[in-house]
Amino acid sequence: MIPESSHKPEYSSSSSSSCSVTGMWRLVILVSIGCCMAVFWQMHSLTLNYYTYSSNTSKSKMMTVSGNDNNNEFGIDAPSPSRQQFALESKVDRLHRSKADNRAVSLHQNVPSRSLKIHLWNDTTNKSPREDILVAEGWLEYNGKTVLGNEKDRSSLSSSSTIPPPPWFVHTDDPGEADLIVWATTMGRHPFEKAPMDPIQHAHKVIVLDYSDGCHLHRERETMLGHQTLIAYFKRSFVRRGDNNTFAGNCSSSSTGLLPYAYSGSRAMMIPLDSPEASVNYQVVRDNKGSIYGTIANRTETNTNTNTNTNTNTNNGYFKDERYDNFLIPFRDRLWDVTNVLRFGKNIARKEVIRWTHEFSKEKAGNPRTERQIRKQALQLVSSSTTTTSNDGDNNSDNTNNFTAYVGKVVGTIYDECSGHCFGENYMRHLRDAKIVVTCNPMRWEGDFRLWESFLSGAMVMVDTMVILEWMPHPPTNGVHWIMYDPRNKTDFMEKLMYYSDPANTEEAATIAANGYEFAVTHHMATHRVGYVLDQVRSQLADRIGDPSKRAILGLRPQEYQ
Repeated sequence: MIPESSHKPEYSSSSSSSCSVTGMWRLVILVSIGCCMAVFWQMHSLTLNYYTYSSNTSKSKMMTVSGNDNNNEFGIDAPSPSRQQFALESKVDRLHRSKADNRAVSLHQNVPSRSLKIHLWNDTTNKSPREDILVAEGWLEYNGKTVLGNEKDRSSLSSSSTIPPPPWFVHTDDPGEADLIVWATTMGRHPFEKAPMDPIQHAHKVIVLDYSDGCHLHRERETMLGHQTLIAYFKRSFVRRGDNNTFAGNCSSSSTGLLPYAYSGSRAMMIPLDSPEASVNYQVVRDNKGSIYGTIANRTETNTNTNTNTNTNTNNGYFKDERYDNFLIPFRDRLWDVTNVLRFGKNIARKEVIRWTHEFSKEKAGNPRTERQIRKQALQLVSSSTTTTSNDGDNNSDNTNNFTAYVGKVVGTIYDECSGHCFGENYMRHLRDAKIVVTCNPMRWEGDFRLWESFLSGAMVMVDTMVILEWMPHPPTNGVHWIMYDPRNKTDFMEKLMYYSDPANTEEAATIAANGYEFAVTHHMATHRVGYVLDQVRSQLADRIGDPSKRAILGLRPQEYQ
């Protein structure tokens, strides 16, 4: 007998072969499942990376809009996307992202706006009164309009169906509750000025508007930086000048962190329509030693027909600007072809410009007389009952072109009238009697009130070459809004003054005067400087202003969408 153990049924071989095949298939299936899971996991990882990139990119874009530019197109924490990640983007993905952005914008637009609280810092010295006028006017009147003084804007605001936009800022006497602290300083009494340096009450709130002359900075600036109260420091005399008032550089360096700034026009530089100076019969009081060239026509007899109560823009110029309650005189009806009321002191360039103006005026109209001489002659004429057709009694035969000029000081300056706390309406009235106002910048820096007082008088402005306004939005254009001359070049000055004072070119001079006036009230009033400052500190405000309603008035997205 054959033992059973030694007998292998035929099916044993067949069964073993089947089992081997089945095991192989199981292995293939397991490998396939593993591969599928690996592929699925890889795809899942790529998808997560893509949405991480998408989210960070959207966040980066929002931060850029709000002023937080990280100098990285994809954001600081976002990985640089690969082509595979970009390839995963579909229409559905783009639609999803677009809806999220739109929702953020919609929420931002639906948030009610609320004015920010601002504190105008008092350093206790009261040494910057006119600068304080500009700062208060600009910040408390600012409401975000890009074109202030535009008739269309003003007419829409007066409509009963239109609610005026709220002011962006309301004043508070408490610096601790303020969102911003604005400090205007001229460093008139530098050691005695009290600066906003409290690390708690004033933290991350202070904007300094340094109106002082020269490149030196306030002695407490470093302390404010150390206490983290200062967010921006603006410097009015940002430009340094060399010999003969030529450009020599600026006060900025990589370490100073200074921002350029400039004076501006102001309502305080205007003459209200109901003031005594707003009359064709008003007699400006000038300095006894001022030089008068030529014969001045008696306006009382010749120009009373121009005294209207409407804002008239004729070929002869304009008379009253009712948008700003500002008194103006038609260009052709002005008494002086040229005026120069500069004081020179140690300013050699100004001294030369005054001398050139005297020389030019003498060539045009002969020898001058002083205000004292004219008043004395007028008294003699009255006592002798002698009539005259001019208010100065001058019958200078050398003045064949009927040219008139006044070179000298004007009585009733800001220091005589209000101890520096106003702009002097008698002085501003004199500027409105001139067709061309010649002015010149300070000796070692750029910027003064004279430029803007001249613009707002409606005269054509002649000023030495300057560059500070190139840093401001909407710089004026030479030959369109004003005429610039080279303070080193007498010939250049004389030729330009000769051309624009020529009666044949009166229309061209009047056009430049009108352009300059409109340009100043449209782009360079106190409120426009506020807009410029806000643009410079936008990122700092986005970081620290959390109230959604206050962010809304500043045009910032809610912080959750940054």
